[in-house]
Amino acid sequence: MLIDSREPQFSLQGNTKVPIAGPRRDELKALRLLGPQGQPLQEWEREWRAGHTSHYRELILGLQRMAPEDRLLDIRAQALLVGARLDREDLTGLDLRNMNLTNASLRGTDLTETNLAGALLVKADFSRSCLLRANLTAADLSGADCSMAYSKSALYERAVARRTWFRHTYLDGALFFDADLRLADFNHARLWGAMFDNANLEETSGLDTAIFVRWLKPGLGQVWSDIPKDGWAPIFFNPMGPSTYQVNAGRQND
Repeated sequence: MLIDSREPQFSLQGNTKVPIAGPRRDELKALRLLGPQGQPLQEWEREWRAGHTSHYRELILGLQRMAPEDRLLDIRAQALLVGARLDREDLTGLDLRNMNLTNASLRGTDLTETNLAGALLVKADFSRSCLLRANLTAADLSGADCSMAYSKSALYERAVARRTWFRHTYLDGALFFDADLRLADFNHARLWGAMFDNANLEETSGLDTAIFVRWLKPGLGQVWSDIPKDGWAPIFFNPMGPSTYQVNAGRQND
């Protein structure tokens, strides 16, 4: 690994000295796209993933043939996936029941309709992942980071999500029946149509910033608002149900 030990220049901003690039601006912009040995970053990431992360996916695929109850006593399911690097992998529809993915990194991973029931997901990183219609029944997500995940219509029944981050998470239609959500953070989460029957919400934060209802403008077309507007109708459930389509673009479809 190439280590740059040169000291940067500094600029005084008020009472604080902040580092500046100075004459190295173009150099530092180019370095953004280079790997540790100076090779193109995409090439380095491809080689690193092939050598360090492919075995995690192979291990998960191999465990598909094992009964979920047998995984509880299997060293592969309970030890070898701890801290796994599965960023941006396609795990769509796989059976991960009862697997131990403590501290695993699943950033940007596609977990659409993946079965994570009973999985140990303590302090796992699901930021920006797709958990569309995923099954997390009785999973332990304590301390996990689900920030900005797409978790529409996911099932969190009896899940343990203490101190879990759901910041800016898309949770339309998610079901938190009997879930333990103590100290969870829902700041700016979208919870349109989400249900919390018998959930423990003790010391949960951010629910005052979350979206539980949207307002529809009368007339032709569908114009929506996340804040109340006079004459607009409050709608408490996403009319698309568990299905999904392009909803976050700034332009209207032609």
